Formats: sequence, structure tokens, C-alpha cells
Amino acid sequence: MFDLIVIGGGSGGVATANKASTLGASVAIIEADRYGGTCVNRGCVPKKVMWYAANIAQVLHGIAQDYGFKIGVEGFSWETLVEKREAYLHRLNDLYANNLTKNNITRIEGHAQFVDANTVQVGDKNYQAKRILIAVGGVPLVPAVPGADLGVSSDGFFELTTQPKRVCVIGSGYIGVE
Repeated sequence: MFDLIVIGGGSGGVATANKASTLGASVAIIEADRYGGTCVNRGCVPKKVMWYAANIAQVLHGIAQDYGFKIGVEGFSWETLVEKREAYLHRLNDLYANNLTKNNITRIEGHAQFVDANTVQVGDKNYQAKRILIAVGGVPLVPAVPGADLGVSSDGFFELTTQPKRVCVIGSGYIGVE
């Protein structure tokens, strides 16, 4: 029996688990994917990496010349950018996981399903706690409109293996706005 089970290893879930543990609670956290949630894995952080790369390209191809620099660019590798971005994200995932381990938080991999008010099941095992926090975040909503299949969600954008020539962002959620 744990004092607290946190369902969801995003920023909110991880912060809550770490704080509860430092205050003396026995804590477990359940996550089916990588630690860090949407922001770290499919939102704010990878978006910033992509934005920085685009900003560098803008400087190299235009702004630098405006300030007297003569710079030659030999090319660009989308594959290298994606590889380096993913390596950076995996380092962040590992930092989250290591901090949970340092704080003696039991990490459980999988999807939680409630059995009763104080019990969740992950796979074929049951886990009990005095309190259970649901911090599962959300997923992109793709509207059921003609042509929706021609686009990708923000999650899908970060899975692209080739560089798009143009991008149109539809939606004003925090990832789209950023």
C-alpha cells in the first residue's frame, strides 16, 4: 500500500510525486510512455529545438548578409536534426526517471485502470494507495471534417522523417500557439 499513486509521468505528475516523496510519502508513478509528458516529448521542448534550427537557417540565409557576413551553407540534414532532437529528449526522459529513482519513487510502466477508489490495475498486477492522483494530460483532437486526413497532429509533426517544405498550423492550443 502506497501513500500516493500518481497516474501520469508528465510535468505535473512527476512534480507531485517528487514533492510527496520528499515530504515522506511512499509514492508510485504509473506511465505508459516516456517521462516528461506532452511538453517534453511532443510539444514545447521539441518545438523549441525545431524553432532554433529554423532561426539559425534564417540567420545563415539572410540576416547575416545584411550585417556584412559572407557565409556559405553546404546543406542541411533533416535526419540529423531529428536524430539530435530525439537524443536531447531522451536525455530529459532519463533525468526525469533518475530523479524519481533518487526520490525512492516506484516506477510502474503501463496503463492504469481503476479497480476501486484505492486500487489500480496495471497489466495483471493491482496497486493500492490511500490517494490516487490522475495527471494523464491530453491528446490532440483531429476534427471529423473533410480533408482532416491530409494533415497531421502536433504529435505526428514530430514523427515526420522528411522535411516539409511548408507548414500551416491550425488551432490555438498551447502547442500550436507556441
